[in-house]
Order: sequence, then structure tokens, then C-alpha cells
Amino acid sequence: MSKNRKTGVILSLVNQGAQLFQWSFMGYGFVYTSFAELSVVLNQHSLNIDFGMFESFFSVYLNSSEGIFFKVNILAALLMVMLYNIIQDIRTNHPDDLINELNNA
Repeated sequence: MSKNRKTGVILSLVNQGAQLFQWSFMGYGFVYTSFAELSVVLNQHSLNIDFGMFESFFSVYLNSSEGIFFKVNILAALLMVMLYNIIQDIRTNHPDDLINELNNA
């Protein structure tokens, strides 16, 4: 397996991890979505499900008047499980390549 492919899987895992939790509390917050989102949202008064496609959004709230909310992106969690399985496959089927890559990093 090529080094670029393994690096791509690892970077994709980091990207999905950044999208997993979104929150805003006491004027501070973090929101990041890239391409698609299927989220369970808990805000001050309700529990909702959000869905979005073909959208990208990044925001960091510092001392803002944004309301209180907490989101869990279910789609990102599912993609992280898939990427983790790919990494496990790489470790099982190409262990020497992974050890060499880690030693050269």
C-alpha cells in the first residue's frame, strides 16, 4: 500500500474527528462541518436532528452571544469507524509498511 494512501486515511480520520463534536457554551464554541452532516443537537430547550449536504462551515466563538448547544455528528462517527477499520486492515495486511512509515516519521 502506498504511503500517500495511508497518510490520506490518517488525515481523513483527523478531519472526521474534528467534526464529531460541535458546541457553544458561555460565549465560547466550536463548529466545523465539511460536506455532510447528520447530527443530534441538544440546545437550551429541545433535542433536534440536523441534516445537511454539500455544505462546509467552520466557526470558533469567542465571547459571543451564540446560544448554548451541543452537537454530535453521527455521520462523522460512522466514517471514523470505517476509517479505523481501514487502518486495522493496513496493520494486519501490511505490517512492515506501517512500521517503516512510523520509523521514518
